[in-house]
Amino acid sequence: GPTREWGFPTHPKLAKSVIQYELAPLWMEAKAFDVYFIDGRWRPATVLLSFLHASARGGDPKKTRVGIHDYGGRPLYHRLENILE
Repeated sequence: GPTREWGFPTHPKLAKSVIQYELAPLWMEAKAFDVYFIDGRWRPATVLLSFLHASARGGDPKKTRVGIHDYGGRPLYHRLENILE
């Protein structure tokens, strides 16, 4: 449907649920990925969910790789390094 700035839908019934946005792609995948690439809204939360998905699906968190779009210019994202170490 039509969108306004930053890709938000113009009709409120088309708004994405935060939980569906972050979790739906991971619920559908039975196996852990080698690499997760995060882009879009709620990136820090989605990064953490990626590691949870990998762990729950038999992946090794120490071998799991996560890339974040626009990581360099966003100091908030760098806090994830402390959490994930």
